[in-house]
Amino acid sequence: MFFRTIIKLFEQGNVCVTGLKGRGKDMLMSNVVVRRKLPYVSNVNYDGRRSKRKIKRSLYRPFNPLDYDIKNTYDDFIKGTVKPYSFPHSDGTDIYISDSGVYFPCQYNNDLNKKYGGFVSFLALSRHLGNSSVHCNAQNLNRIWDKLRETSDTFITCNRCIVFLGFVFQIVTIYENYDSCVKRVPPFRMKRPFFNPNRIQQYEIAKTNFITANGIINRGILFYRNKSKYDTRVFKSMMTEGEILKNQLHDELRDELRGDLVDQVLSELRSGDYFVSKTEASDEKKN
Repeated sequence: MFFRTIIKLFEQGNVCVTGLKGRGKDMLMSNVVVRRKLPYVSNVNYDGRRSKRKIKRSLYRPFNPLDYDIKNTYDDFIKGTVKPYSFPHSDGTDIYISDSGVYFPCQYNNDLNKKYGGFVSFLALSRHLGNSSVHCNAQNLNRIWDKLRETSDTFITCNRCIVFLGFVFQIVTIYENYDSCVKRVPPFRMKRPFFNPNRIQQYEIAKTNFITANGIINRGILFYRNKSKYDTRVFKSMMTEGEILKNQLHDELRDELRGDLVDQVLSELRSGDYFVSKTEASDEKKN
């Protein structure tokens, strides 16, 4: 299987990537992003670049679901009271959500529906509004917000991933049916017979029944060069940066309070109140 096959799936519609820990979910998505060479929105900077003068301009745009709140409900569309909305990026900008089970966990489906109801409408109208697709990944499909996973057209399970000397060896299974992906149904393995009409007919019937029950399932081996430079432990970096920022704010607050205290003491020294207060305090201790 060529990696171009995977890229075409991302170009044709919404893709949801799943797999156990360390099976290359972000590795797959990041290399799709880098090879497409288009602006993208994500909660992870997959190309690893920053917008600086001496560095090639990044195609990365931070993800915020409120940017895709179209502020229109079914009632607005039925009554014809549609409010204006403009897609905040250029047409063709796709959205990639990494670890969507953390950002949009299924146990909070009701809360997510209330808080991000406008994003749900955007998921259904993303092609109309921005010629855009919404892709996501998670260790388990059942952990994802149902409104997000229901919009996926294709499901890819990463079965195995090995990275060696900058090259990636990966086994993936492609599903068109959600239930088959959740159950991890293997592909149809019956070999097509030759020169026997009866067996050929049996084969065609078995294949048709399998596809009817499970959808089309393909498994392939990918071998490609890793062109991405994303942080493979991005959540640790994210939380560490948050801790550093918190400590910086504490230091700034402490310095500010210390400065206010110094200013107060100096003002008391100038007015003589400082020595008066010290004398009163010492007299109180003696008494």
